[in-house]
Amino acid sequence: MPRETMLRERIVQTNARNREVTMTPILRERYETPHSRRTFLRRTLLGSVALSLAPLIPERAAATLVHRDESGFFSPQEATVLAGIARAFIPSDTEEIPDPVELGVVERIGRLLSRAHPENQDQFRLLLHLFERLPLLFAGTFTPFSAMPAAQKRAYLAGWGESRLAFRRMAFQALKNLVMLTYYSRDEVWATIGYDGPWV
Repeated sequence: MPRETMLRERIVQTNARNREVTMTPILRERYETPHSRRTFLRRTLLGSVALSLAPLIPERAAATLVHRDESGFFSPQEATVLAGIARAFIPSDTEEIPDPVELGVVERIGRLLSRAHPENQDQFRLLLHLFERLPLLFAGTFTPFSAMPAAQKRAYLAGWGESRLAFRRMAFQALKNLVMLTYYSRDEVWATIGYDGPWV
């Protein structure tokens, strides 16, 4: 057997073992259950319907504590939603874990997006808008995301990550990547993960 073929098979076997260990029942069903074209179209259609219905959902009172973005990129409402998302990803339940909002995660994301393409900026703003307004469709509650208690916010966020709808999973990953990138790049956080900082 050629060496290249042996290496390829070894990689496939290793990936299969890793997936067997780390895959949750929900992810296993998603990736291992065969999906018909009709299933794919139905899930895509559900995502499109959710996007089209969001503007029709009546606005409810948001959280009374409105976060203001000092970078000037986000509106107060957008900043409040993003602050809630950041704290749901990184709950600072103890003094050892710095609060992501107090470390300026919202402002840093705002500065990053201010240099992005206008279309990407609009898409991110739309994502925050959907995240705030879609609990009625996806969680069966009229309470907007920004007004939810902390535990409910975390559960709602987890629902996006485990959703069968691709657009919700993609949105979850985009939000998670941005929050984690901006949070763990702060030297105030390094001690909590045992990182002593760069050697030079």
